[in-house]
Amino acid sequence: MRIRDFCLHRDGYMCQECRKKGVVTAATEVHHIVPLRHDWSMRADASNLVSLCHKHHMEVERKTHRGM
Repeated sequence: MRIRDFCLHRDGYMCQECRKKGVVTAATEVHHIVPLRHDWSMRADASNLVSLCHKHHMEVERKTHRGM
């Protein structure tokens, strides 16, 4: 099983940001919490990955690239 598939399964195939708000949305992407450019060794660490919907993945990526 690929790490991406493992994380989606672990998170119930639900976006974890939507879930925090009580909304059920399918997760279609897996996000690296600590960006790979900061720590390449965490690329396959399941504790560094979170399942997100496309909308939330793009929001998190924009914030990450702005340095927030």
